[in-house]
Amino acid sequence: MVLLQDPTAGDPVDILRAKRAQEKKYIFDWAFDEHSSQ
Repeated sequence: MVLLQDPTAGDPVDILRAKRAQEKKYIFDWAFDEHSSQ
């Protein structure tokens, strides 16, 4: 699981970010190794 946090999210001064979630979670069911071309 990868958890990303946005320190500017939820800023009451910036009206566009006022209700934005501070965390995004991503869960992958397959991971690539170091030999992958992606």
